[in-house]
Formats: sequence, C-alpha cells, structure tokens
Amino acid sequence: MGDVVDSEADLTDWNPVSVANAIRDIVDRLEKSSKVIAEAYDAYLTAKRAYTLALAEKKQEFQGTPTERTDKALPFCQQLWLEMDDADVAYKYARDLADALEKKLSGLQTEAKLMAQEMVMSR
Repeated sequence: MGDVVDSEADLTDWNPVSVANAIRDIVDRLEKSSKVIAEAYDAYLTAKRAYTLALAEKKQEFQGTPTERTDKALPFCQQLWLEMDDADVAYKYARDLADALEKKLSGLQTEAKLMAQEMVMSR
C-alpha cells in the first residue's frame, strides 16, 4: 500500500487541482487496501487454524493435566505460533495503514473545503 505519509509540499503550495489529485490517489489506495486487509486476515486465520490444530494434536501425545500437556506440546508448535504471530502483525499493519489513509483523506477533504470557501470569499 505504500507509505501513508508522503513527503508533501508545504500546504501553502497546494492548489485545488493538487488537493483533488491527492484525494483521488488516497481513494484509489483505500480501494486497494480492502483487498490487502482481507488477504492478510485470511492468511492470519489460516495460520491460526494450523497452529491450533497442531497444538491440539500434539497435546494428545502427552499425559497429565491439560495445562501440563499444553506446556509439553508448545515447544513442538513454536514455528507455527511464530507464523501465526507474523500473519497477525501483517494484518494489523494493513488495517492501521488503511486507518491512517482515512484520516489523511479526511484532512485533505477539509483542506479542499477551506480552499473552496476561500475562493468564494475572495470574489
């Protein structure tokens, strides 16, 4: 999705066309972000399912209380847990980027409204 905070010119250099172009760019990026978020969430759920199933299977191999069996099984499932954790981080990152884009879009929309008001008042 790219960086949310682009190196932008000072807002005094902005004009209605550049603001409209920036808004269009962010809207395009937000449209793409929903697919990225969905794919990242699917990857997380797949990794979580693999970890949960592997842990449940491994726990069956040990004797003791449920806590003892879990403690014995965890080291065997460490790689799957790391993969699940990485997928979770990727999902949250994609979601946070989309949230940041929405905030940036809101700021640009406000800037566009202020420019429009300024143009009307200067007539």
